[in-house]
Amino acid sequence: MTTTWLNCQVHKGMFSDERAVAFVLSSGKAYSAFVPQQLVRGEINHAGQVLVSAFQDGDAWWAVVPNEYRDVVAVKSTELVSA
Repeated sequence: MTTTWLNCQVHKGMFSDERAVAFVLSSGKAYSAFVPQQLVRGEINHAGQVLVSAFQDGDAWWAVVPNEYRDVVAVKSTELVSA
């Protein structure tokens, strides 16, 4: 598992110390989550990146989202950017 940035859209979170991030999963479905502000780079309502743990399983890439539930989601490898 490696730490890397995942491209996303950055939005205001419910609290001042968090951000909402949104991106498209490898399946084409939209995904969004609230994450700690310090793990996001980019301005609110613009493209940015969220720091995730990522790993490859066969041809698929997976990211562990730093939200409350530590969601593991399939992502497009082209959306991962070296940390």
